Amino acid sequence: MKKSILMALLILGLIAGLIAADKIVINMNRASAQANLLAIDTQVLQTNLKKHVKFLTELNPSRTSRQLDSLNKSAEYIQQTFKEMGLSTRLQSYQVSGNTYHNVIAMIGDSAKPRIVVGAHYDVCDEENLKPEKLFAGADDNASGVAGLLELARLLQNNKVRSSDYAFEFVAYSLEEPPFFRTEHMGSYVHASSLSKANVEVKLMISLEMIGFFTDEPGSQNYPINFPMKQIYGDKGNFIALIGNPTSYFDLNRVQKLFQKASPLQINKLSAPSQVQGIDWSDHLNYWKFGYPAAMLTDTSFLRNKNYHQITDTIDTLNFSKMAEVVAGTENVVANFK
Repeated sequence: MKKSILMALLILGLIAGLIAADKIVINMNRASAQANLLAIDTQVLQTNLKKHVKFLTELNPSRTSRQLDSLNKSAEYIQQTFKEMGLSTRLQSYQVSGNTYHNVIAMIGDSAKPRIVVGAHYDVCDEENLKPEKLFAGADDNASGVAGLLELARLLQNNKVRSSDYAFEFVAYSLEEPPFFRTEHMGSYVHASSLSKANVEVKLMISLEMIGFFTDEPGSQNYPINFPMKQIYGDKGNFIALIGNPTSYFDLNRVQKLFQKASPLQINKLSAPSQVQGIDWSDHLNYWKFGYPAAMLTDTSFLRNKNYHQITDTIDTLNFSKMAEVVAGTENVVANFK
């Protein structure tokens, strides 16, 4: 454990040395980011994000692994939304303990090309068994990520990126939450495994994991290692985080730069070993298992949002303006990543 902490601190030290340069880049890109937002109808984007979150969070009972009806309604909504965009879509179904679960997959472009994969899980944690009378809406975790996934697909479809060197695959996963987290029953494991078996080349995978909670309150942001991370990144939960493992360092740099050109939202990156708390706490971990480059975009979950896995994780706690800025930045990443 001491070696892991030391390694993490060394990595953080390197990051600290690059912070000044990153801030210069952010300032240079501010004008282009504002211009990009003007080119996107952000009011429509915010309205659509809210509509998607509203549908998912109002499903009753909660969309947990035990509530197949709510999970299936979620999958049907996601697939229908993709279809209305004119996207080729399908269900990837699999069996767990006699039950059938579904990943929802949509594609833009030629599937024979290398792929950029963007994913988000649509299930919520199975806390309802402790409080069966309560609804776990899972607004930030992870209706926000699913809403972002859907709107990202819409923007890319509207921008007609079919001439790209890559195909774009959008996946809504089932069974990310406990009791299936870190098992082969995770929807993302099923998907990543299928890509590997088919020898599909993946240029990059991005997991959208809780992208809706932002606050300017001092002291609102915590970190797996508060010192020196608070000194590097600040103590306000007003940024989006880009998380990857050490081998993804250069990919994270490219993602960050592309994001900054299209969104005014601050994006902080961290490349660290999985021993650092939270580094692998989402669907991207399963792509690492198959040797694919993968990263997570997140508002940092419980390190910022006290509603994590609580009945208070509701739609009224989300900032849809900031969510739109996350989607705008990510659209530029996906469309222009090389």
